Amino acid sequence: GCDGDGCRQSDLTAAAQFVFCPRGRCDLGARVVSCSWGASGPGSMDWFAPILQVWRAGGLVSVFAGGNEGPACGTISEPAGLDDAMAVGAVNQLRQPCPFSSRGSDAGKGGTTHVKPDIAAPGQAILSAHPSGDYVAMSGTSM
Repeated sequence: GCDGDGCRQSDLTAAAQFVFCPRGRCDLGARVVSCSWGASGPGSMDWFAPILQVWRAGGLVSVFAGGNEGPACGTISEPAGLDDAMAVGAVNQLRQPCPFSSRGSDAGKGGTTHVKPDIAAPGQAILSAHPSGDYVAMSGTSM
């Protein structure tokens, strides 16, 4: 959904459709999607909420990196902060929240408030593939 020019709404919408019903074959669609992209600020991705609703109604679980703007409350990125998305935060080797891990509540659709992240996973000094071709220790909610 993203390219060298960024992440355009039309491209992300087309990618979301493909994930759910590739080539019109909804029986081949994903059951879980893990995404490592988002935008800062409540309401910044409200347009994506209906897509998440369709995914959820169709049995697809959407998981998004919560963002690396913590530790203050209200720093969760979107679409991770939307009602129908599962937000992932980061913990260190001692299973303590990483200071960079975004957190807090996000005003959900329908006036509800959801505490985010929904789940946490190891996210500090994780051995990861790097564009250089090497493996390097990286940190973030995407890890």
